[in-house]
Amino acid sequence: MYSGPGHWIFFEAGFLDLLFEEAHFTYKFSFFHDLEASPALKPDNRTFQACDGLAKEIHNELRKPSGDSKQFLRAALHLLLVRLQRTHRAAFRHGQGLVSDTRLQQLRYLLANKLTELRTVEAFAAELAISRGHLHKLAQRNFARSAKQLIEDHRMMHACRALLLTDSDVASIGYDLGYTDPSNFARSFRRHMGLSPAAYRQQATK
Repeated sequence: MYSGPGHWIFFEAGFLDLLFEEAHFTYKFSFFHDLEASPALKPDNRTFQACDGLAKEIHNELRKPSGDSKQFLRAALHLLLVRLQRTHRAAFRHGQGLVSDTRLQQLRYLLANKLTELRTVEAFAAELAISRGHLHKLAQRNFARSAKQLIEDHRMMHACRALLLTDSDVASIGYDLGYTDPSNFARSFRRHMGLSPAAYRQQATK
């Protein structure tokens, strides 16, 4: 979260899942995993003051815990996360509200973490224990994309991140994302991004 001097808020991996006793809890909130948006949120002054107040209350509770601290922290953190989700949604119009559908939550988790293992629509559907048709409807309803298009979109986002943040060669990145033929990966990438993987990396790192 950022405003003026701003605040940085860090969570250890798995902390929120444990606190809220819910697997994949963070996947209710698109701002945690939106690869297309800036990681810095810029709320208006009113929202910033509200979030700042909550952050201070959470900090004070952690410094001087009591018997009901877990309940207090759950309530305060949940409110803070909902406020940040609203800020994200307002700033990046493609964002969604709080996700209550557990299937959608799990789908978000799989798209972020299992792309290298689940390489087909059928594999995603099997992991979610739903039919291919059900997965297609879930993707259309929430992302206005077919299941195949949604998976491909995320592959390209992961490819972009790998091209920017790693030294892996283009063929290895494509193979990790399920492309056994480097030329197929290059064609898919060009179709989505308008230039080849090598040209994208070169242009982005100038």
